[in-house]
Amino acid sequence: MPRDGSGIYSKASASFVANTTITSSSVNADFDDLVADANTARPITAGGTGAQTAAAARTALGSTTVGDAVFVAANAGAARTTLGAIGVVVISQVLTSSGTYTPRANLIYAEIELVGGGGGSGGINATTATSSSASGGGGAGAYSRSIVTAAAIGASQAVTIGAAGAAGTTSGTNGGTGGTTSVGSLVSAVGGGGGAGIASGAGGANGGIGGAAGSGVGTITMSGGSGAAGAGSPTVNTTGGGAIGGSSFFGGGGRATTFSGSGTQGQAPGSGAGGATAVGTGTQTGAAGAAGIVIITEYCSA
Repeated sequence: MPRDGSGIYSKASASFVANTTITSSSVNADFDDLVADANTARPITAGGTGAQTAAAARTALGSTTVGDAVFVAANAGAARTTLGAIGVVVISQVLTSSGTYTPRANLIYAEIELVGGGGGSGGINATTATSSSASGGGGAGAYSRSIVTAAAIGASQAVTIGAAGAAGTTSGTNGGTGGTTSVGSLVSAVGGGGGAGIASGAGGANGGIGGAAGSGVGTITMSGGSGAAGAGSPTVNTTGGGAIGGSSFFGGGGRATTFSGSGTQGQAPGSGAGGATAVGTGTQTGAAGAAGIVIITEYCSA
């Protein structure tokens, strides 16, 4: 054989000597040896695989395979079909009003994320000339997210957007609780609590509690941020500390007021309202939280 047991190539005949006659048998032996080597599997030690088929080469190299496929396709779509693979198109939609979600016909699965409505902030009744009052900020709605198959979604699902919690009135009422946001029974998140109002006297009031993660439905659930408490005083009328609204998964709540002023509406979807402040005599209304939202990202076959 052209190569010895270690895979090292060696000449078939001895080296030629200068100024001596070269016989055809010696030359032919070397040529025959080269031809034989060129048509024999090159061993691994010489940079080959030591095999004559792809399967044997994988075995020699310690590789594995799940099958061989050789095909010709006119385009990428045809190639995916031949391989039994699919292309994926990703489409997102944002829902801010209640209605019906109807998935696309080629839906594979959808990621559904949502947040409940934010709580409103409390209102303030009349205070005395020598006092200051600050109502509590509203709590933010909880957040939920799940990945749901097309089979689980079915033909359609009802969508409910959690309403913003109402503003407290000048009677000093508490802010309203935010509503629950849901997509059928698949995913849901509750709203945040309303901030406390001040119906009589003066001082600060507590903020609303954020919506509880455990009260919703989802693979991932998070509670909303609670609203801050207001800072007022029954004996000081020179300043008041308004309360910030609770932050939701999507962003911050209503800002605080630093002197006399009504509450501020929640900013990001599902966030709570900022509290009102009254310095000296006067009344103030709270503000509404921010309504919930649903974001659906569909993964569809191409």
